Amino acid sequence: MENGAFEIAKLWESVALNLLQLCMRDFGDKDFGVLCLGDDVHLKVTGLSTDTEINVVGGGEYNDLGKQLVLACLQKLSAGDLVELHLKELNNEADVLKQA
Repeated sequence: MENGAFEIAKLWESVALNLLQLCMRDFGDKDFGVLCLGDDVHLKVTGLSTDTEINVVGGGEYNDLGKQLVLACLQKLSAGDLVELHLKELNNEADVLKQA
């Protein structure tokens, strides 16, 4: 946090990029292509170091396109990937799914 202020938009950007890196198995730079056709938005994400691609089509709203991108990413993760992620430790002993 450069100026001491928390910026939620930067957090969500980081979350999205980390999810893309995991599912694409590409931790390098990404290229984003967007094409608007009528009410649909076509998004193409390319990992520049591996030429891995994810292509999604969503409605004209960010929420719909975001859902499609998350689903595409999760569908690319294997059971082995999920086991490996499950075994990674968090930075501290935080209760991730703690009852409110």
